Amino acid sequence: MKILKNIFITIKNAIKKITNHYYNKSNDSLNSTSTESNVIQPSFHKGYVEIKEDPKKIVVPFNFPTIHRFAIHIDKLVLGYELSAVLDERLLNRQYAEISDNLILLPATKRKHPTYSYEYEIYIRCEDVIEPFASIYFGNNAPYKQCIFMAVENDIFYKRKLHYIYNIEYALGLYFQFLSQIEIALDTDYDLYSCFMNDVYQNERLVPVIFRKAYKNMEETVNSVIFFSKGSRKNISQNISMEIRNNKKNMKLKIYDKSKEIQEQSPYKTYIQDSLQFEQICRAEVKLKNEIIKENLKKIGTNIDCFYHNQQILSDEWLLKLYFISTNRIIRVQDPKKRKSYNLIEYLLWH
Repeated sequence: MKILKNIFITIKNAIKKITNHYYNKSNDSLNSTSTESNVIQPSFHKGYVEIKEDPKKIVVPFNFPTIHRFAIHIDKLVLGYELSAVLDERLLNRQYAEISDNLILLPATKRKHPTYSYEYEIYIRCEDVIEPFASIYFGNNAPYKQCIFMAVENDIFYKRKLHYIYNIEYALGLYFQFLSQIEIALDTDYDLYSCFMNDVYQNERLVPVIFRKAYKNMEETVNSVIFFSKGSRKNISQNISMEIRNNKKNMKLKIYDKSKEIQEQSPYKTYIQDSLQFEQICRAEVKLKNEIIKENLKKIGTNIDCFYHNQQILSDEWLLKLYFISTNRIIRVQDPKKRKSYNLIEYLLWH
């Protein structure tokens, strides 16, 4: 037991390093200006980006003292690019469909972004199989009028094919500008929602700190936490999910039963279960938008250009760091008696 206790303490210290707001920027593995061979420097579209690191081999270098399985991955990604005059003209006039042997661009048959004037679907050919990769859309009177957006298909993240995006943007002549949206999901076989309700939210011993506000009084209304229920008008069943969000709605944390959602709302997403191989999937999902993404990346010692061009976005380690710093900003758990403060996800999984 003494040995296990020492191991646990050692791992807890490792967790604190990634939940800390400030990282040791002198660490070679985190240095965004590193010139190691496995780091891709910005190509500036002088040629195809060579994939020097197999994303399937990237693993989270932390071993947690839990019997529960978990995985970290992107679940949604929308990127903003500069809309060049040449690309604009080609797309507007629909001058081509097949860009290369492995890349096909077609006008969207089913519009997913109706507020934009133009929308196309990107298909890639992998091992003689043609499959959708993303949709691109543009033409709007909003502040991002001169931008073209790319929304990656959901299954691409679970098939580990996101790295193809670098060659696609080069072939299309797209110049990366910013990340419009990113959703990072932590999936586990542990019932995070019930644990949150019973062990944290309704636990009088603990104090949740939500967007820097401590809720010590159990009777105080918490406007930032939204609960979702289901049932008939006569019989409303118990809450099935919860979401914590700020006033601007640009940073959210949602905890829910992903397995049930797939079964009831998205039966075509069985590829998620096939990828994770969990019998039961409970998800804690962080949703971030443009400026918040930049702020949180800065807090973990990188920036938007390095995160994207250096392929940190493909690394589970970097995703985990961004995930933890984001959940820290949304909610923390204080234990007044022990005078300790915890990251919510850390507390749910390892207490």
